[in-house]
Amino acid sequence: MGGGGELTMPEETPYRWLNREGRWPGATAHGLHRDGEHWTLPVVTLPVGEPWVTFPFEPEGAAVELRPLTDGAVTVVDRARARVVRVSGDGVAEAPEGAVVPPAQPEDAAVTAARARVNGVAAAPAPDGWGSDFLVVTLAGAVFLVPADPLEPERRLADVAAGLAGVAVDHHGLPLLAGPAGLYRPSAPQRTGRGVLVAPAPHPGTRPRWDRVQIELAEPAPAGTHARIWTLASRTPHGPDAAAPAPPAPTARDQADTDHAPVPTAAGRWRAGPLDCPDVRVLNVARETAPALWVAVELVGDGQASPRLGDIRVACSGRGLLDQLPTVYTGRDDGSGRLGRLLGLFTAVYGEVAGDLDRSTRLLDPAAAPDRPDAPWLTRLATWVDAYPPPPDAARQQADSRRLRERVAGAFAAHARRGTPAGLVEAVRRETGGVEVELHEPLLDTGVWRLGDKRVSTLGTTTRLGARPDPPVLDGTAVLDDSWLIQEEDRGLPLYAESAHRVQVLVPAEHAQLLAAVRRVVERERPAHVVAEVRLKPAPPP
Repeated sequence: MGGGGELTMPEETPYRWLNREGRWPGATAHGLHRDGEHWTLPVVTLPVGEPWVTFPFEPEGAAVELRPLTDGAVTVVDRARARVVRVSGDGVAEAPEGAVVPPAQPEDAAVTAARARVNGVAAAPAPDGWGSDFLVVTLAGAVFLVPADPLEPERRLADVAAGLAGVAVDHHGLPLLAGPAGLYRPSAPQRTGRGVLVAPAPHPGTRPRWDRVQIELAEPAPAGTHARIWTLASRTPHGPDAAAPAPPAPTARDQADTDHAPVPTAAGRWRAGPLDCPDVRVLNVARETAPALWVAVELVGDGQASPRLGDIRVACSGRGLLDQLPTVYTGRDDGSGRLGRLLGLFTAVYGEVAGDLDRSTRLLDPAAAPDRPDAPWLTRLATWVDAYPPPPDAARQQADSRRLRERVAGAFAAHARRGTPAGLVEAVRRETGGVEVELHEPLLDTGVWRLGDKRVSTLGTTTRLGARPDPPVLDGTAVLDDSWLIQEEDRGLPLYAESAHRVQVLVPAEHAQLLAAVRRVVERERPAHVVAEVRLKPAPPP
């Protein structure tokens, strides 16, 4: 590590990454938005449409809390009216009588700050892929995307005439909005169609020049989106006083060359690489004429999806495969000639295949596996390890990536605990959003009464007459219609059969509205031979 925490590489390393620990030094963005360490086309509008469920979620000057569940249902907590409304996955809303309103959870400081910036009534972290931002709604019906960085401006995505009072992101990574008119499920967000990132290439050191540029996308580009690399050689060296060039304009032919233009491209002009080619040669003028190299990456979307740029790499390939040929074939070609470019194209194709093989391990890594409709590797991993039940609605199969990655990563350990008391409690907590249940096994309260031992049972209160624990003996201990025909290894079964393999799952009273959801989880997770009873935890005696 070098000074200031920047990543340094040995001088002999023939490449450099432009994204140093997510900070992108010297880069300028035009029409792009930061998403953590990645760049993406920003969300600009959110089509809300008509309410998904018509129900009067009147704000009364305060927010309503939305709690999405994994089965598609939503619990709406309206503390101003002291009621709990459950909306099923089919869009049926009901307010059970006597439902206990759960206590309010403390709000994160970052969420509070995001609300304060736009005078919002409710806020929630934005879905994955939208950036490190927050969705904030106001009583006037505005929906804002507020960046976590206070220096970045907020964006107004939508307006709902009836007003809004609650916001959340469901387990499919899609927003939910609540207001006086009901509950809204907006459609896919709309994004800008084009954006460009311009970044300076570091000094090549003792090497002749950078002659190769590669880009790395955070995940495979969605269908209908594209990425293009541009390069520009400048006579002005990089430095604190050097201004970044204007981004390339594909329609301005007097300022930029296409990928079919003659070689080399003059200093101060952008040269385009082939569309969707992640590895291009630098075909600008030599370093002696223009020592500074600028790289631009153009992202093009279809209005709904966007590629996510992860990093840019500049490399010095040198003469490449030319060094493997006799001089009589290569002449003075330094790699930028016709033969050098032809062999460079071959090397790029071979390198891409080799890179795909090297990156194949990422497909099996839950932290790095792509999660897109055209590359659903995360969903495949979840299916292989049985990490979660398939989504009920195929059109909403974009699961919350962060939660799903955590569940896939912990699936092996979770299966090791499946069927145990700890595994059952953990599954309920995971599937219901944090509900803590208690397990009670009647067998643990059962024992054999012994004279003078009050720790086991109390005679006449918690005792009863039982059958003999061992197998019956004909003409001895066997009783007609009252004997258990068992083997010796089943000794004790007549005494404990009524309490063995039984468990009671006690749900806190404040989560009464989740009783059905807890029962579904318990029925799926309990061992086949165990009888489970799910009920509310009795109130403590006064």
